[in-house]
Amino acid sequence: MKSMRPDFQFDLCPGQILVLPRGWMHNPHARSQTEGSVHVTFVARERTGYWIAGKLAQAALTSTPLRRVISPAGVVDLAAFAEQVAEARDSLTDWLTAADTGALAAELLQAARTEPNVDNVSHAPSQIGQHQSTR
Repeated sequence: MKSMRPDFQFDLCPGQILVLPRGWMHNPHARSQTEGSVHVTFVARERTGYWIAGKLAQAALTSTPLRRVISPAGVVDLAAFAEQVAEARDSLTDWLTAADTGALAAELLQAARTEPNVDNVSHAPSQIGQHQSTR
């Protein structure tokens, strides 16, 4: 990375703020500055479709068919395992189709507002969707 040139360079004056999207690498430094400089980083709680999909997948795991044990015969070859994958996909699709999106949205909104920064905590199983049918 030391051999790479930066995509952008910014010179900020006292009191100015630069906001970078999540995930952008940056290397702040004070060039030719005779006074002290402070670099402060904070993260806003960003939510994405990926976050929602992960929460929905966690909630769907309450589905009894998805918790069924796959017999050893189901993982011996590609054809047998492909059948298991198709069955799990169909069970997940059925659960998602039958899910009450209004109730899930209310639960997800509460989680989005209250859960700690997801990058700094272990991922405990979600309680979202526990009231959903166990299809």
